[in-house]
Amino acid sequence: GSIYENFQHSDYFARQNDKSDWFVKPMVKLDMSNISDDTPVFRIVYYYFNSTSTQDSIPGKSKTILAKNFKINNYYNGEYTDKFFDQDGNPLDILVSGEDNQDGLNYGRTKDSHIDDCHIDFKIYTYGQAHFWFKKLTVDDAYANKLFDPDPGNNYDNLITNLLNVTHNQSGLYSLYMDELTYSQLPCVKYVMDKINAYNSGIKFMVSQSNWMNYNTTRKKTFEHTVMLSYLRPRALNAFAYEFYHFSDSDTSSYVPAFAFNANDIDAGIPGLWKTNNYNLYNWALQYHILGDKNTAGGPGVHPWGTFIYQISMARRNIDACSPGTLLYANPQVYGEMWKNEGIFNASSFHI
Repeated sequence: GSIYENFQHSDYFARQNDKSDWFVKPMVKLDMSNISDDTPVFRIVYYYFNSTSTQDSIPGKSKTILAKNFKINNYYNGEYTDKFFDQDGNPLDILVSGEDNQDGLNYGRTKDSHIDDCHIDFKIYTYGQAHFWFKKLTVDDAYANKLFDPDPGNNYDNLITNLLNVTHNQSGLYSLYMDELTYSQLPCVKYVMDKINAYNSGIKFMVSQSNWMNYNTTRKKTFEHTVMLSYLRPRALNAFAYEFYHFSDSDTSSYVPAFAFNANDIDAGIPGLWKTNNYNLYNWALQYHILGDKNTAGGPGVHPWGTFIYQISMARRNIDACSPGTLLYANPQVYGEMWKNEGIFNASSFHI
């Protein structure tokens, strides 16, 4: 319980391949002693966005793994595996749809849903008829499943090599950039980085990561950049700080300075609580909520991912501790998402 990493499930459909099939890969070791091939070992059950209890699994979509599914050509070596086979020796694709329908993980998600509303989960249940050891569960979207395919004819290795062949002689090209990196993407980025390093092109990775994204994808207010920096050691970290950001009509962590505009110049669709004609109130919110100080990672009116100065100070501290050779770039963000009043998703996000 309490293990969440939800960016790959339901945070932003526009950023991930959320509605693709998700390939579920349990890493398991089985003791085959004194059991028949048809002995049920474990069952994988999928829970959708709107699930509220262990009874709310996706109907008819659970998967039972039998002892014989560990075998290929009637042989199992007794080691940990995440590959299972049917009686003809064909690989079993254990997958579930990410669609927002009754057969998919995102059933119940709407434009107004928040990450805290997400109950997507994968659970493994034992039948108590065999001894097995569960090590980890990997869940790959369609792109990751293809990326890690060991067959060069199916994966992206040739695309990576082709890109490097085209770019390696271009002067002044020394970085490839990964935007808005999240925890769930680390294994994929590391795979690509290792391929680039093996090519020995001199090109290095730089990444952006925001504590806003860390908070929304791991549900931890102070997740920080330590895992990413220790694992990837990128050439540069572009620390994104999302500060002028409103989640709801009642969010007054920052204000639109109405005194700076004519009344007719402010969009009537902007909630009234976001506007102020009070210079002192605007200045106070700007100095405390937005800029803040290096110790403010939340509190009344402050976003849970921290003030701008807190986030930049945190990034510097993380680099010093985990990847001293990484450069730090600071990138304050002015960001918003708006919808039409009638509830139609209009996806009008903007950056300044």
